[in-house]
Amino acid sequence: METVAALPSNETERPDDVERAIERRHAEIAAIEASLLAGHTDVDGLCMALLDWSTELRIIESEQAHCSSNRRCQRCEASSDVRATSHCKPPAS
Repeated sequence: METVAALPSNETERPDDVERAIERRHAEIAAIEASLLAGHTDVDGLCMALLDWSTELRIIESEQAHCSSNRRCQRCEASSDVRATSHCKPPAS
C-alpha cells in the first residue's frame, strides 16, 4: 500500500494548508479502502489506519467549520502568535 507522507503538526494553521491536509486524509483513506477491497491480508492494521485517518479528517473538518464562523476559536483567543491564529476569521465588527 502506498501512503502519503504526513504533514507537520502545524499543518492546519493556514486555509490552504487545511485544504491540503483534508486532501491528504482523503488520499490515505482511499488507499486503505483500495487495499482492503484488493484483499490485503492485514485487515486489522488497515482498519486501525482507516479509523485513525478518518478521525483526523473529522477533527480537521470540525475545526475548520468552527473557525469559519464569525467568531475566533478558543485556541486563537488564547494565542498572541499570529501564525497560530491565521486559520480563524477575525472577529465580527
